[in-house]
Amino acid sequence: MTEIPNTLNYMIAGFLVVVIGTLIYIGSLIVRWKKYSKLKVELENLLDHSKKQQKGN
Repeated sequence: MTEIPNTLNYMIAGFLVVVIGTLIYIGSLIVRWKKYSKLKVELENLLDHSKKQQKGN
C-alpha cells in the first residue's frame, strides 16, 4: 500500500502567497486612496480659487 504524501509545506507556501498578495493589494489601495484624497483637496482648492477670481472680475 502506498503512503499518502506529506503536502503540508506546499499548503503553507500557498497560504503565504495568498496572504502576502492580499496584503500588498490592500497596501496599494491605501496608497492610492491617500493620493486620491490629496488630489481631491487640491482640485477643490483650485476650483474655489478660480470661482473667487471670476467673481472679482
